[in-house]
Amino acid sequence: MGYELKLSEDGDYLLLEHPEVSSFALRGGIELELNPSEIAEFRTVDFLISADRARREKHKRDSLYLATFSDSEYRWSCATFEVSKEGSVQVGAEIECMTGEPSATTQELIKEIAMRNFAAVASARYSPSYSDGNYWVIECDLHDLGMSFQSIFDCLDAIARLVDIENPKRAVSAQTAFRALQGGVPELLIGLRENEWLEVKSQPYDLTIHSGRIELAKDVAQFANSPDGGLLVIGARTKDMGAGDVIQKITPLVNQPKIEERYRKAIDQRVYPPISGMKVELTQAARGSVLFIYIPPQAPTARPFIVEGAVESGEHYSNFFMIPQRRGSDVHPVSGRSVHGLLAGRLFPDAREEGQET
Repeated sequence: MGYELKLSEDGDYLLLEHPEVSSFALRGGIELELNPSEIAEFRTVDFLISADRARREKHKRDSLYLATFSDSEYRWSCATFEVSKEGSVQVGAEIECMTGEPSATTQELIKEIAMRNFAAVASARYSPSYSDGNYWVIECDLHDLGMSFQSIFDCLDAIARLVDIENPKRAVSAQTAFRALQGGVPELLIGLRENEWLEVKSQPYDLTIHSGRIELAKDVAQFANSPDGGLLVIGARTKDMGAGDVIQKITPLVNQPKIEERYRKAIDQRVYPPISGMKVELTQAARGSVLFIYIPPQAPTARPFIVEGAVESGEHYSNFFMIPQRRGSDVHPVSGRSVHGLLAGRLFPDAREEGQET
């Protein structure tokens, strides 16, 4: 059960109540401060409009203002939401710049991303501070009141990490990359090297042919067999930099109807057992979309994940299976000798031994 929003009996406060925690009240200048996990309970920004409307039934106020301060989960330090009399919502973020002012190229890229995810960029500026650090401040108009707070937070987090892209020590994990994709910022992947949790394809798989479907299943199953899971991204170009392939550019796919459904079906039909919690989603990029498949860590008891298929030889088909596993940035199927070692004496027990046991 989440928070409940209601007006106080005297009409002076907006009360935000939860059965397990203390209540919060919007008073005076109508300001509320919550941490990200608490504000995410409200699901969509529409609740701010409802709050503002409820207050103005009793009192006339200029606006409703909400601020949330990040914990270690996010790179932005403060996110704000302000509702005007007309019902429009402006989103703002204060981002600490670890390496000083972002380059002009980075600033333009961030404005482009913000405009893609929000309605318009009201302002974006660098604000040097000698006591608290250097900050980059961005304010945007929100076009979709049904947008969840979680998706807004993830978008702001990815933008904050892009501000820090010049930092040679910047670190992006599978989870932060996944959230950046969900937040509509695939550009965060630029500069990352393919590794034990990241595989990148510039072109979509050809699901019209059997080999293409098997290739997709193999690339997904390798991460399901990895203790940490992984991320398969389709719509980015890499270049061999000597020590591995590095993402150089986002190359969006042409929008195709029901592409997520077709990819999921191809995987489900060829990987056994079913992969728990797998996400197959699209994210918007400039002039197209990026498809990504996130495979969370699987239970040890579910492994190994097996790819089943068939190979055509003349007029005949031969069934086969493989157990792909990830090693560094490459896929290595488990050898037949290793599979035999796992199954020896278990799949076809000796009938004589069974008789002796009974």
